[in-house]
Amino acid sequence: MADISLRDVLLTIHVICAVIWVGGGVALNVLATRILRADPDILRPMIKTFDWVVNRTIIPASLLVLIFGVILVIEGVWDFSDTFVILGIIGGVSTFVLGITVLSPRLRLQEKLWDEHGDQSEIASKALARTLLIARIDVVMLLVIVGIMVTKPAV
Repeated sequence: MADISLRDVLLTIHVICAVIWVGGGVALNVLATRILRADPDILRPMIKTFDWVVNRTIIPASLLVLIFGVILVIEGVWDFSDTFVILGIIGGVSTFVLGITVLSPRLRLQEKLWDEHGDQSEIASKALARTLLIARIDVVMLLVIVGIMVTKPAV
């Protein structure tokens, strides 16, 4: 049996958290799209659940991905000047900040828009469409980051 190094432990935690972050984002996007098409009336109660899931799984996992990624660079063979490290940090921080400063607040705002203007109102529908578009862009950014981390381009 091979010895497990500190790097192995750090990388395992980093990857598990990345799976939670990316997988959670993809799953919530797919669910929101499916619910909106199948039965828009149940989307409203689901938004609170989405916000709950994001705050208890995706945000902590994303923060841990960034922390363990930085520790891996400090403790490992990579350097902060490596292209994939720079792109990973920029991309990871960008999508983390987008999530906590834009997406989470927009989910909470959606409830207020529904209360003030009605579930099927144009203003609430447009706000929801924008939020879902931002969420999809966020997932694409995450998938690009995963591709960069896997391929580790040196350019």
